Amino acid sequence: MYDYWRTLPKEQRPRLYLFGLSLGARNSDLSADFLDVIADPYQGALWVGPPWNSVTWRRVTAMRAAGSPVWLPRFLGEALFHFTTQRNELHEANPRWGPMRMVFLQYPSDPIVFFDLRPPAYGVRLLG
Repeated sequence: MYDYWRTLPKEQRPRLYLFGLSLGARNSDLSADFLDVIADPYQGALWVGPPWNSVTWRRVTAMRAAGSPVWLPRFLGEALFHFTTQRNELHEANPRWGPMRMVFLQYPSDPIVFFDLRPPAYGVRLLG
């Protein structure tokens, strides 16, 4: 899709956004390498409920601003990535977007998003 979109004259192209829900969010994330699109970027993405092993979600969440919670992280200057929950948090985000707008919609209680293979800190061990 992206390759076809790039063949269209820039001034006549429709806006192009990636979308994915749950596993679709993970696969949508994997469908494009930022290094491949940086010279001619699409407009952004909406990834809803990305599974815990989604590459970009894990990286951005791990590099979130100090003091921002994992369920509503703030990332650098917020020009590229924004997070929101069932309560629309986007209006509180920095209004200055860069050339791409990436939004993660996630619910703090979603076990698919926040699943963790590490054993809990309170001493329970995984059998095996």
